[in-house]
Amino acid sequence: MGRQITLACIQICSSRPYSSRANRFWLSIAVRDDGIGFEFDPETTTFVLSRSLLVPAERSRLARWRRRLFIVLSRNALAAERFFRLSPNQVVELGMQVEI
Repeated sequence: MGRQITLACIQICSSRPYSSRANRFWLSIAVRDDGIGFEFDPETTTFVLSRSLLVPAERSRLARWRRRLFIVLSRNALAAERFFRLSPNQVVELGMQVEI
């Protein structure tokens, strides 16, 4: 679930069912139960999130309508910071473009 990368950086990977509501309180419980041995204060933590922007490729193995549908569904999905109810001033977002 978690591993310490450096003294100041800890990676936490977690999965939740799609229909459940996630928030910082749930994340603090997951970190506490992991046994890494550090104090987690959600108010002073910076969250680094990834974001992928899907763009249509010139050549693709997907049918044109499927590509467009997948891109529209991806753009309409809830962003991670809104899903986890994180404050905007605590989030750093790194993104990339992915051709499909």
